[in-house]
Amino acid sequence: MRVVPSVFPCPPCATLATPVLRYATLASHPNADLMKSAEQIHAELLVLRAQDRDAAALAELVALHHPRLLAYARSRVGDADSADAAQEAWLRTMRKLPQLRDPAAFPGWLRKIASNVCIDELRRRQLRDSLVPEPADEPDWTDDQVARSLAVLPSAQRDLLVAHYLEEIPLLDIARRLDRPIGTIKSRLHYARRVLRAFLAS
Repeated sequence: MRVVPSVFPCPPCATLATPVLRYATLASHPNADLMKSAEQIHAELLVLRAQDRDAAALAELVALHHPRLLAYARSRVGDADSADAAQEAWLRTMRKLPQLRDPAAFPGWLRKIASNVCIDELRRRQLRDSLVPEPADEPDWTDDQVARSLAVLPSAQRDLLVAHYLEEIPLLDIARRLDRPIGTIKSRLHYARRVLRAFLAS
């Protein structure tokens, strides 16, 4: 399981001045909610401080939102993969945090990132499950094994598998894009799956 980097580096001279001034500017907007609770204001200031690479603020932000994030991931991908999904969601959140303009939008923004992570995981499962042969005693390949095998496939076969199973593009749309009969696309997809199975079994 990947481990989220502890926190952003925090310069010794970091202060609350810049986040507070930014928050005051946001609060003065005509559409600003003037009835926010102290908890809401504190949570939004945490976001602004984390954007300014305040290590303590980022740690508190994670502690504040992680229980709900983990519960959401568990509801989407199940208990076994929920921790990994939550970790990946935090990694993406840290990378994209400077892009967030409204600190009040952070909870919904974080949930959207988590939703995308879970969708990616479910798509990987779909591809993996589609490659598992019928007999119950055949091995259950991991995502890493599938990814490594995909990487060595000819590009045409890899692109076809990714388009249909990961990007969920219908076969009819793929056939139109490639200007080929749908029967040809089905045959190519079937062959690509056989080749991928062979790589996985080798």
